[in-house]
Amino acid sequence: MRILITRPHQQAEEFAAELRSAGFQNLMLEPLLSIRPIEHVTLNLDDVKNLVITSQNAVFSLLKSSAPKDIKIFVVGVRTAEKLREAGYCNLYVGNHGGEDLYPLIQNHIKDRREKILHPAGLFMKESLQNLLKEGGYSYSALPVYRADPISTLRPTTEKALMDGEIDVITFFSPRTAEIFVKLTSSMTINRENVVVCCASNAIMQKISHLSWQSVLVAENPHGMSMIELLKTIKKGPSCQRLTNKTEN
Repeated sequence: MRILITRPHQQAEEFAAELRSAGFQNLMLEPLLSIRPIEHVTLNLDDVKNLVITSQNAVFSLLKSSAPKDIKIFVVGVRTAEKLREAGYCNLYVGNHGGEDLYPLIQNHIKDRREKILHPAGLFMKESLQNLLKEGGYSYSALPVYRADPISTLRPTTEKALMDGEIDVITFFSPRTAEIFVKLTSSMTINRENVVVCCASNAIMQKISHLSWQSVLVAENPHGMSMIELLKTIKKGPSCQRLTNKTEN
């Protein structure tokens, strides 16, 4: 079973290492987004008592800052939380789903809504958590610290593997990467009915499921280990049965 990984380079390498540890060996990496720090941006932490981190790509900005190690940080994802703990940050509140998952944690642990909340994020960030906090009356501001630029073309080796039917499974961790993939492959001749797509969320599934794949599957949670558990359920071979999306049940 050959798996195509579409995450940005660093996350793709980390996910590939986790897959190999779980027994998956036939992997191909095609990062669909190029992550670039925004130059000359620094975190102004004056009077900031709370931070929100919703992407691993924003961690670098915190590591370069003078943030106290006990500052309150609301973070999405176990992997990102581990990176922060390794750097010495100890006051972490972790949500395992998306940014919206942090809102009840913030409600429970920030009693004074006048306390400043700073959210280092991507240039094009999802607005769901941002809207919840603003509507809730919190003193919240987002600061773009990186940009995620889409690649313009797939590598020739990836194109050939797709057209020759050498890819069995494609993994997507964001709606944007799913959209990019659809755009870049729109003119390619791919036998999608032999390909299983694994999505980290239903939002991703909605971007990709209009095409005729063998199956589109959704992980229980939008993180690497949940995706690995989903991949373990897939058995490829001449006699394999059609897989069903969990949302159909």
